[in-house]
Amino acid sequence: MKKNIFIAAILAIFFLCFLGYSRYSSDHHEGNKHEASGQHEHGHHDDQDELTIARTIWTDKIELFVEFPVLIVGEKAVFLAHYTYLADFQPVREGQLEVELVGNETVRTVMDKPARTGIFLPEITPKKSGVYDLIFRLTTTRGSDIQSIQKLNVYSSQEEAKKNHPVEEEMHGISFLKEQQWQIDFSTVQAPNGRLASTIQVLGQVKPYWNHRSTILAPFSGRLEPPADKNSLPRLGQEVKKGESLGNLIPSVGLETKIQMQSARDQINANRLQMAVSKLELENAQRSLAIGRREAKLHLEQAKLQLVQAQRELDRIERLRQKNGATENELQEAELKVNLTKELLQSASDQLQLYPQNSMEVKSFVEQAESEQFSIPKTFSLFSPIQGTVIEVFASTHEYVAGQASLFTIVDLSKVLLEGYVYEHDIEAVKASQGVFVSIPGQNQPKIYIKGQPEWIGMMVDKEKRTIPILYASENAGRQFRIHGNIELAIETQASNSGVIIPKEALVEEAGIKMVFVQLEGELFASRLVQVKLTSGGNVLIESGISQGERVVTKGSYIIWLSTKSNKLTSTHGHPH
Repeated sequence: MKKNIFIAAILAIFFLCFLGYSRYSSDHHEGNKHEASGQHEHGHHDDQDELTIARTIWTDKIELFVEFPVLIVGEKAVFLAHYTYLADFQPVREGQLEVELVGNETVRTVMDKPARTGIFLPEITPKKSGVYDLIFRLTTTRGSDIQSIQKLNVYSSQEEAKKNHPVEEEMHGISFLKEQQWQIDFSTVQAPNGRLASTIQVLGQVKPYWNHRSTILAPFSGRLEPPADKNSLPRLGQEVKKGESLGNLIPSVGLETKIQMQSARDQINANRLQMAVSKLELENAQRSLAIGRREAKLHLEQAKLQLVQAQRELDRIERLRQKNGATENELQEAELKVNLTKELLQSASDQLQLYPQNSMEVKSFVEQAESEQFSIPKTFSLFSPIQGTVIEVFASTHEYVAGQASLFTIVDLSKVLLEGYVYEHDIEAVKASQGVFVSIPGQNQPKIYIKGQPEWIGMMVDKEKRTIPILYASENAGRQFRIHGNIELAIETQASNSGVIIPKEALVEEAGIKMVFVQLEGELFASRLVQVKLTSGGNVLIESGISQGERVVTKGSYIIWLSTKSNKLTSTHGHPH
């Protein structure tokens, strides 16, 4: 209770401060007069007989809110042009503005800089009456933009203007000046029509796709050297082709023998003893290498047999499934087992490729040692079993590595798996999902939509978190996904609905009633009661209250809501859009 009173007091103080600023800003805005013309800058003139025009023009880059008197031949008209960047809703602080009145004649004026922040005050004096186009050309360091007002009348006299100028419909709303908008975190968006579905928000990680990852191991101990045609080992992020040489491994035992022979040439007996030791070590290495190759072949044959058995089991369950003799879970488990067995088979095949003619190479080295004709040791070439990107390098050039040590990890990033973790009570809804929106935290990029259900749903629940893993497959041609990177998944759980979609932050709620504020013109706003049909992530689907194309306040709506509590800030404008 005390906390609520404290918060209310803080809000009251803030509102009073804001109200004081608003009144000062409004009075300052109204009372500030042009030195040359004596007109009020905002066109809300004390002389009720003076006709004024206000227009708000939005382009892709700029919002122009301009006020000026009805154009009369021979009378100087001062334009109060407020310029706002739509990218960040900040005022234009520098740049050149060119204004042209084009019709029976062309009148042109140029301002090299704003009169003050966000505001230009160009002046034009028409010489001939008629129908004209008014063109604004703004050039700043952030680019250029053009705005125009079509079919603008220039009258021959005040009497003609008062007689013929159309009476503009009064527009009621909430006055919120540009100077106030520029002082706060403020933005608007044009409300689009779209489709929105109810979603479940979960966190996840990026993983390599099936059979798209390979870790290169050292088949035996030795010194790692670059490929013969290169000066260095593969670097992180480097693209490699299938079969491309990654490096050479020089058996450590041969290098030791060479050093010992060169340092003991004058000691024949010691040299022969050392050569005998080296021969024994090499023979041991040869036997170890042969054993490793046989084991790799055995693993490959076992993987082939397991794949045949898994495929047979899958075929059997599919036949039973057609006759309702097996459950959907049994079918998914059989499919998963086939996929895992394929991955084991590929891994065993990759490992066997690391032993090309190893026995012959070691045997040749032994024969050289026996003949005491020592030369540079034979090398063992390491090749990439897949095409992909080097994502891990565990050793450097000239480094000694132990047998079976990891050297490189290569991943084909063209396709990835997106793993999410869904609470068990949501899993049935996920099974019926229509698709998923994927976003990467910290990246201001559009969400990626993957249509359809998950590629795989886990069968085991995490004991502590009570979540179940699910997998979606995604193309990754743009390399936007990084292995082990965090992702956010918004899983659609029902058919989407169409309507006007706005950001959730645009809503203001008072006593259970939801409202938004729409911008009628540059400094005039209106509140709209809305009915929310659906909320999904950061967006809401509006059932009624606003229409497509209306400009909705997304940031700063709460400040405008506070301003409605003061009659001082509620305005009636006679300006059209």
